[in-house]
Amino acid sequence: MKQFIKTMASRVFGRLQGQPEAGMVAAEYAVGTVTVLSILGILWKILSDPNFLELLWQLIRWLIQLLIAGLSGGAGFPPPPAF
Repeated sequence: MKQFIKTMASRVFGRLQGQPEAGMVAAEYAVGTVTVLSILGILWKILSDPNFLELLWQLIRWLIQLLIAGLSGGAGFPPPPAF
């Protein structure tokens, strides 16, 4: 019985290690490429919206004011921007 288990295990693991799936590499690259391009398209759409850009600039200005107020001793922290 032990010999049978060893033989079956060596056959299974030998097949797993000895025969790589060569066709999967191209499919994985294709899926990855489509995924990256989809994410870039969504980001492009979001970042090209004027309302989003204005919101982003308000947030950056507020963070800079907060940093300046913190470096000057913390007096008069600016209120957060109204989103």
